[in-house]
Amino acid sequence: MSEQANLILERDSITMDGFHKLYSKLMHKTWTVDGEEFNLIELGWKMKYNTRKRSLGLCRFNSFTGKKEIYISKVLLAKNIDNHAKEFEDTVRHEIAHAIDFQIRQRSSHCEIWKNIAVQVGARPERGKEVNSADYKWTGTCPNCGKDSHRHVLRGNAKYSACGKCCNAYNRGNYTSIYKLVWTKNF
Repeated sequence: MSEQANLILERDSITMDGFHKLYSKLMHKTWTVDGEEFNLIELGWKMKYNTRKRSLGLCRFNSFTGKKEIYISKVLLAKNIDNHAKEFEDTVRHEIAHAIDFQIRQRSSHCEIWKNIAVQVGARPERGKEVNSADYKWTGTCPNCGKDSHRHVLRGNAKYSACGKCCNAYNRGNYTSIYKLVWTKNF
């Protein structure tokens, strides 16, 4: 394993300020992939935070506008900073691998090419991380079977949604208001 692939964090807890410094250090680093060097900041990549509640990181490249951004969820970071800091370091490295893939191929996915890049920058070559997700704001309960469904936000027709299990079992998969979920706000 190359020196650049070694994790910086030795413990699995860090402060928010400490994470920001780590994030900045990784973004400003010059990465060597297949003999070619990439300094993402010099290439115009920005480090940002978002409020996503289901994904730790996101890499965005827009060839029309030229925007190049790597995001980390500040919501999930705050909820998990005490016991999953290494996951967030791996997430930053994961998104850096996507950014380098974009620089090389003008696209990125979780294909074998990306996996090779991920290994070279020290990220696990897989998607998905295990951390505590943000608490759901809404819970919908089926009046028939009692099954709960959860949402962070109630949008559009979500308030008219019905229990899929009951609709499938008793109404041939078609919507009926008999099994309409009763939504309650959790906090």
